[in-house]
Amino acid sequence: MSEQARWAFAPGQLVVVDEASLADTRTLAALVQHASQARAKVLLVGDHLQRGSVDAGDAFAMLARRGPTAELTSLWRFTRPWEARASLELRRGHPRALDTYTAHGAFTAGSHDAMLDAALDAVLTARETGHTAVLQAVDNRTVRDLNARAHADGVLSGTVTPDGVTLHDGLMAGVGDRIVTRRNHRRLTTVTGFVRNGDLWDITAIHTDGSLRARPADPAHRSADASILLPAAYVAEHVELGYATTTARSQGITVDQTHTIAAPGMGREDLYVAMSRGRDPVERGTPCPPPTPTDPRFSR
Repeated sequence: MSEQARWAFAPGQLVVVDEASLADTRTLAALVQHASQARAKVLLVGDHLQRGSVDAGDAFAMLARRGPTAELTSLWRFTRPWEARASLELRRGHPRALDTYTAHGAFTAGSHDAMLDAALDAVLTARETGHTAVLQAVDNRTVRDLNARAHADGVLSGTVTPDGVTLHDGLMAGVGDRIVTRRNHRRLTTVTGFVRNGDLWDITAIHTDGSLRARPADPAHRSADASILLPAAYVAEHVELGYATTTARSQGITVDQTHTIAAPGMGREDLYVAMSRGRDPVERGTPCPPPTPTDPRFSR
């Protein structure tokens, strides 16, 4: 009861739902109902032209279209004005956006295996030069392939131990590997609060019972007491290799560079999210054959 009371709404409270396009209609309706009963206010924030909910959704998009809404008119993420303009054209599904990205060298093409290697090399180079980079793909299978290759490369280079522990994605992780936690765990306290879904970590030790010790991947949070012990049961159920992620999980983040594996059939929403996460277009591209202007995924 005390935990339930902790999360109860209060009169006059403002409840902000970020990335609201990802919320399904039933959840949004329940949230609004609870807030109304408590005389609280709900504020939905997001982009209705990005990815939608995997469940029955589109309520946020409907509200955005019907209005009234407040909409941002300036873009501050990108370091180059051309990319800000191109992202808006891509957001609306205008084929000419692809020509702009192509003219600035944002696309490269090749075989599937060659593109996986190229993307991994690009992210490694970015990290070695002090930049934050995201490696992403639309489907979980490609993400798993990228993570497996990154682990194997680490073992070959000697930065990752060959033995370790099996994670939720079925892949092996050793000391030196980068991992991601996939479930909030408020009892596992950290220097920034608690272990959260989407947090990135570097493994520093693996214990015989399957538990592991890790430190935050973000150098800004690597204080002397920043490491944390993740229990074996949590590791087996809620930890995966964290070198690559899906575009669904990268929505909402901002980094220096993004490198994305794209393929025929990739939706406009996914390409829009993938191409608009990075600040700097320099040496940042999407390793794929660029879609043609007649591609049906751009007809809305």
